[in-house]
Amino acid sequence: MACQSDGRVVDRAKAWCSTAGIPYYRFSPQMSRDVAMDERGDERLAAMLWEAQSYAHANRQRMLQVAQLVAAIDVPLGGHGLGGDERLAAMLWEAQSYAHRHRQRMLQVAQLVAGG
Repeated sequence: MACQSDGRVVDRAKAWCSTAGIPYYRFSPQMSRDVAMDERGDERLAAMLWEAQSYAHANRQRMLQVAQLVAAIDVPLGGHGLGGDERLAAMLWEAQSYAHRHRQRMLQVAQLVAGG
C-alpha cells in the first residue's frame, strides 16, 4: 500500500490548512526503491534506514517546529466541548490527549534529530 506524498491531493490539503490558518507539515522521505512491508534483506533495510535518517536530518528544523506546536496543545480535562458530531469530537479529543501525554518525548526526539 502506498500513499500519495505530492500532487493534487497534497496541494489541496495544504490549501485547506492555509485557508483555516492551520500549520501544515508532511514528512514523506522519498526512498530510492520500493520496500515491501515484510522486507528482510539487510541491504535494503539499511538503505531505507539511511535514507530516512538523512531525510530527518535535512528536515530537523521543521520537525522541531511540529514538536513545539504539539507541546503547546492545551487539552481540556473535561468533556470534549466540541458539540456537533460526538464521534468526530471524541476522535479529536483522543488525538489531543495522546499528543499531550507524549509531548515531552516528542520534543526530546525532535531535539535529538536537530542535533541539540
